[in-house]
Amino acid sequence: MYYLLARFGLPNDRERYLLEVDTSENCKCLSTRVVEFDTGIDDKKAIAVTLRSTIKASLPWIRTIAK
Repeated sequence: MYYLLARFGLPNDRERYLLEVDTSENCKCLSTRVVEFDTGIDDKKAIAVTLRSTIKASLPWIRTIAK
């Protein structure tokens, strides 16, 4: 599994993140998310949660294990 994370600053001092995940599972190989977190949210932890949920949603075999 590979992923790309890019951070973009906005004119209003906010930030958005582009998260692109390549799962290479032939089912849904690429997932792209654009996220913006509220002020006070730990962006590193929030990105980790977003990455985990993206991978979980992209891999069909992991959904059967998680039940």
